[in-house]
Amino acid sequence: MIPVDIEVVLKQYNGPSNNATTDIVQKYLEKMMVRPNSVITDIWDFLHKEVTAIIIGDIPGYDKPFIDFGEVKIKWYLYSLDIYGPVKHTEEDDDGITVMSTQLSLPSPHLLSLWENLYYDNDIKQNLLNYARTMMEFGDRGVDGNVITCNKVILLHGPPGTGKTSLCKALAQKLTVRMQERFTSGLLISH
Repeated sequence: MIPVDIEVVLKQYNGPSNNATTDIVQKYLEKMMVRPNSVITDIWDFLHKEVTAIIIGDIPGYDKPFIDFGEVKIKWYLYSLDIYGPVKHTEEDDDGITVMSTQLSLPSPHLLSLWENLYYDNDIKQNLLNYARTMMEFGDRGVDGNVITCNKVILLHGPPGTGKTSLCKALAQKLTVRMQERFTSGLLISH
């Protein structure tokens, strides 16, 4: 079976994934022609009262235009979005007020579907997710930093306007969702 990640963005999240919700969403999706790496926001039936969006993950190497749910093993992620929005930290001086930093609680509606709308020539998005998972795995297994060393820093370089900031924001949102069993929320701090 081919693994696929499916995120269900609930209007109100009440705890861990429950089989009733995922069963209903799966039956809903099986009635549709769903593409990998897509976002469904036009939700009908009774689901529109409970669900804001359904995000279908990418399936590298999948050669069919639509997902055959008989061929995939679904990893479900259920969550709701932060409702408060960004918090700006300012400093006032003679020149006026300067925004020193902005904090955004994750997952955020401001970043919904950003990850799915970033397109690159290579597998950078999947590689970044794998890198983060590997770093967490090293920590969980108590890997000696003197034997296998990694500074846990990602350096993105390129001219302005090439998507570095968008990629960082989207990665933070995606990791918050994918690591929800480990962390209850995320915080994106930008300067």
